[in-house]
Amino acid sequence: MRLAERAAQWNVKPENRYLPKWWEHLSIRLFTRKKNWDDRARKMMRRSGRVHGRHASAAALLLVTAWAGYLDSATFHFVLIVSHEEVIVYWAACAR
Repeated sequence: MRLAERAAQWNVKPENRYLPKWWEHLSIRLFTRKKNWDDRARKMMRRSGRVHGRHASAAALLLVTAWAGYLDSATFHFVLIVSHEEVIVYWAACAR
């Protein structure tokens, strides 16, 4: 029922603020079957997945950066080298 309500609301005005929250998105994905979704719900859930995926990626990057800063101040040195199409991460022990 929540999927139909959210899909109807989002399709009237397709803005990110009308997408299901991340916990609603997870519960919809866990407790409903994709084959039972109509086209409006499928489109909304695809958009919701992208939005929440970006937010989760940004949070993970923030956590990794904070963790690397902690390790850098503790006993490890973290170096991130970004070239044209690849990211290389090196870890080196520091003798302090």
